[in-house]
Amino acid sequence: MLLSIIIPAFNVELYIERCLLTLDIQDIPKEDYEIIVVNDGSPDNLSEVVKKNQTKIPNLILINQDNQGVSGARNNAIGIAKGKYILPIDPDDYLKENCFKGIIEKVEKFDADIVFLKYEKITDSGKVIWAPDFSKFEEITHSTLNSFFVTKGENNVLSDPDRSWAILYKKEIISKMTEPYPLKVPFLEDAIFLVKYLCFANSIAFVSNEFYKRTIRQGSATNSDLIHTKEANLGFELGIKHLIDFRSEIQKSNVDVQRKAYLNQIIIKFQLLHLKSEMRFNDKQLFKKIISNYSMQLKGIDLEGVRSPYWFLGFTIKYFPSFFYFAIFLQEINAYRLNLIPKLKSIFRLF
Repeated sequence: MLLSIIIPAFNVELYIERCLLTLDIQDIPKEDYEIIVVNDGSPDNLSEVVKKNQTKIPNLILINQDNQGVSGARNNAIGIAKGKYILPIDPDDYLKENCFKGIIEKVEKFDADIVFLKYEKITDSGKVIWAPDFSKFEEITHSTLNSFFVTKGENNVLSDPDRSWAILYKKEIISKMTEPYPLKVPFLEDAIFLVKYLCFANSIAFVSNEFYKRTIRQGSATNSDLIHTKEANLGFELGIKHLIDFRSEIQKSNVDVQRKAYLNQIIIKFQLLHLKSEMRFNDKQLFKKIISNYSMQLKGIDLEGVRSPYWFLGFTIKYFPSFFYFAIFLQEINAYRLNLIPKLKSIFRLF
């Protein structure tokens, strides 16, 4: 089998059918691809909706499981996948109809370890708010991450810089990864999966055929205040540990310097997110304890090759941890133009 599409699903009864129907209306034989939906203990009628569509879509597979989170759902789907390539899709997104043939032809031509596919980030009304430009990077394979950094729109708050969906992966490479998606990490688990995979991927390709529609809706995980809960904070802690353990695993392996630098960058990003989330609790002693802990963790991280603004933030944690709050403050003003007065007050409360 050529392609396994994996879809983790929770509380998306109203969206899943649209996704499945666009996967069914495609221009390659049904025996060439499978659609694996993992119902992650969803409390709505998601399972019934998928079962109804199984009568019309012969290559649709449903797994029902107790809630394990999106990472557990994806890992379980990967575990039974039969395809040469794995394609993660989110259930509230959808695809262009009859687009698989042209994309698969290019993917087979490049035979790259990872292939980034074209997507549009859209509102519920269909307005496009972000789309990457692959035009300068098509028709060749790339060995460095330079093209990846350009196309992902890093440091642009409208982009999706850390996605694992709408990307084709080789299952044989995923098989090298212990626990591909990190369990109990409820936010940015995609970033961890992708950076680990890139450490094993030697070649990168881009396909700009119209393909994926990324819907941004109110209440989704990435738009939720849940990111400031203690559950999220625990998830960030586990994410940091997962990344540091992985870094130790590959330390002596033949992974190039640029990829190791990007791994260090994601570690710094998770530390940043954890710290920013902890600030919401206004616990001065806890914040200083966490800062000190991260400073010790970063002693072993080489900042060479880490990209802005994470180099600056990592440097501050590593060498001047007491000033880290100010570093975040400056970075957020630059990125989001935040109101200065509330931020200044919160700074003086902590110090």
